[in-house]
Amino acid sequence: MPQATLENRLTNVGYAPGPLLDAHSRIVSGTELEAHEIMELRESKPELRNLWTWTNNFSMYRVEQDETSKESEAFLYFTGREHNLGFRDIQNFTSQLLKTNNYIPSREGIQEVVDAVSTREALRIKIPDLQLIHNPGDEFGYFKTKNMNDAQRHFTEAIYGKGAKPGDRVYVLKSDYVKKQLKGKEDSAIARASRLGGAGSGSRFSADDRGVGFADCGLFGVLKEAPKAPAKIEGVAAAPINPVAQYTQEGILNYLNTNPVSDEKLAAALLKHATLFYQNRTPKA
Repeated sequence: MPQATLENRLTNVGYAPGPLLDAHSRIVSGTELEAHEIMELRESKPELRNLWTWTNNFSMYRVEQDETSKESEAFLYFTGREHNLGFRDIQNFTSQLLKTNNYIPSREGIQEVVDAVSTREALRIKIPDLQLIHNPGDEFGYFKTKNMNDAQRHFTEAIYGKGAKPGDRVYVLKSDYVKKQLKGKEDSAIARASRLGGAGSGSRFSADDRGVGFADCGLFGVLKEAPKAPAKIEGVAAAPINPVAQYTQEGILNYLNTNPVSDEKLAAALLKHATLFYQNRTPKA
């Protein structure tokens, strides 16, 4: 991607909090940031470091014949916005993840992602090469971005660019789980959403996310509408407007987490609202 284009993306970016389907509806299509772009954004805007976000990456799993062993093996295909089948089909993508835990791409879409490997627009990784750490019974495992082998390093670079810190964790579906889901369906594939944790949580990356209904996450991209100004509290100086703050409960908490209250009147007003909330609560039986 040309540097000027990336700089333009990062300059005009906003943050839409909420479940993936809702957040996606408030971002201009095609401007959603990939994981490595978010890592660059965090360098220039530290106040955004702890926001959890879905990323414009597509994590697709297939069972194919390994060229070396000639045995069936599970592979991960990882790509960015050019081949993000999930964001193109966002309604079905989120619905299938919530109902069945996995998204099933079309055959044409699967072939598109497979073909993207030859143009280096997608990464193909044999899952056992990632040497995942996992607990028995889990459908996923992880590796740490420290003392990495070649497969781990290539995947880490595709995710974080140059922004990985030693000890960050990358989560991936286990080989056995992929094989079980695709048993007798070797011409098909399954896919998951991709999510990047806040820096305070180790910037862990999930190529296995199915929790797209959670409201404690969001999406970076160009907002379709600028956030509205907050209602004025009489006698209290308005807090500075943060272009990434959305005035939902999650947005307000994210703003306060990165902009500690320093105004005495604002602190008093917040305390007043919290006090009224507890006074008006119905006593428990």
